[in-house]
Amino acid sequence: MSMPTATDTLTTSELNITDAQGRTRLQLLADAEGPALRLLREDGNEGARVSLDASGLGAVTLGNPDAAGPTARLEVDAKGTHVKFERPGGATAYVFLNNAGTSGLVLVDGDGKRRIAATVTADGSSRIERYDADGNALE
Repeated sequence: MSMPTATDTLTTSELNITDAQGRTRLQLLADAEGPALRLLREDGNEGARVSLDASGLGAVTLGNPDAAGPTARLEVDAKGTHVKFERPGGATAYVFLNNAGTSGLVLVDGDGKRRIAATVTADGSSRIERYDADGNALE
């Protein structure tokens, strides 16, 4: 049997790479949602994903084997870019840079209420806002 050469082409919409036990551990996909690279844990659940959506915007998602633990996502979307850390049940922290040049940090408590937001606009103006337990801005 001859070895494939660099000019050989394999065309498929999904490629699964398995471990010695036959479990799929790596998937390369191209479907209606867009292309993706999925890294799968031994239990078959997604541990990480690199993907492009239908409009070509990219994301990297890092899962957590602990269902109650936080996850992370680096994403480009129509509004700009952000890195988001999220814990099931509501706690979230994210850093962003929007298309207009404003950057910021937002911290959300375990009940899903915004507690702190810090922003810097493209012209250098900065602002820090604090919120009460109900998510209302404090004066």
